[in-house]
Amino acid sequence: MPGPPTEDEFIYYFYYLRHTMNFKASTLWSTYSRINNNYQRRYGLKLQTLSRLKHLLKQFSVGYERKTAQILTLDQLCEDFRSPRHHQNGHYENAPLHLLIAVDFEATS
Repeated sequence: MPGPPTEDEFIYYFYYLRHTMNFKASTLWSTYSRINNNYQRRYGLKLQTLSRLKHLLKQFSVGYERKTAQILTLDQLCEDFRSPRHHQNGHYENAPLHLLIAVDFEATS
């Protein structure tokens, strides 16, 4: 069985994901986490020991503004739920989760 990938191989891979595949910083960190999990199970090593890789990911994060969720009011939830675009053949198919919460809230009110 071949040995673990080198730090240079990881750096090349993440550089490829960022610049060729246009992955955002948050996606790169998620990928790093998943790879780290597998790397630990397979080789008993942590990616945190690869300092140049972590430094590269931090560089990719500079200037990145994380999106935050919008908090909707009850009126917005109910208005969106009553919208005909979600109503089809008497069913609310593919309705977003916040609409399902609004239904539950209205049912219990």
